Amino acid sequence: MKKATVLLILAAFAAGILIGGCSVYLLTKQTELVSAHGQPQGTQNTLQQPSFAVESPIPTIVPDAEISTTTAAAQATTAVAVTTTRTTITTSTQTTIPIETTVVMQNISMEQAVAVVLQAAGLAESDVVFKRVVRSGDTPKYEVIFFFGGMLCTYDVRRSDGVITSSNKAPAENSDIKRFSGGTILPMAKAKEVALKDAQLGAAEFTRIRLEKDDGVLYYKLEFRTAKMEYKYEIHAATGVVLNRDSDERD
Repeated sequence: MKKATVLLILAAFAAGILIGGCSVYLLTKQTELVSAHGQPQGTQNTLQQPSFAVESPIPTIVPDAEISTTTAAAQATTAVAVTTTRTTITTSTQTTIPIETTVVMQNISMEQAVAVVLQAAGLAESDVVFKRVVRSGDTPKYEVIFFFGGMLCTYDVRRSDGVITSSNKAPAENSDIKRFSGGTILPMAKAKEVALKDAQLGAAEFTRIRLEKDDGVLYYKLEFRTAKMEYKYEIHAATGVVLNRDSDERD
């Protein structure tokens, strides 16, 4: 029994020596592997971190609160800009009201309408006899009617821009030819000149000129106005003598 016990103790001692030797061997190998990679012991925690962790400036990112503040400021700026624009538009619209009124007052004159018609017809004023030139009150136009070569020519001219909107040529009726033929007929421009001179005006806005015949006498019937007065004249078509005149203050 004592011999068996001694052998068991020796075997246990030998096993302990063998295990201790293996442990020393493994520790030595681990140290060599670490040294081969150039990393000292105790740096395992550092190796587990990404290599770009130090280079990434994460703390410089703008927090959500600051982004919201910037966006709100931008929206506030935009709102102010829109309000300012609307105010400008409103102000502009208000100030253009008198300008639009001025544009209406700057429609082409009767003289310009006649010039447009004569140019379109390829005629001179001395070639024709005007029966009627009227500024229409119902529609914004001038109606220009004249005789030429036995034809009655009718033109509508838009007052705003002088565009001819309609034209027509038809044989003149015999009654018209008899009524407005024979004798000398002064140009319409001469009748206007006589009327303005008699009214002691340098210029006026003519609204109606008609060639009429009464008791065998041809005469021009003219209506014109200034800012304060309205005038009506009858001028002998052959001599230019003032047959009748009338004037009133404008309402």
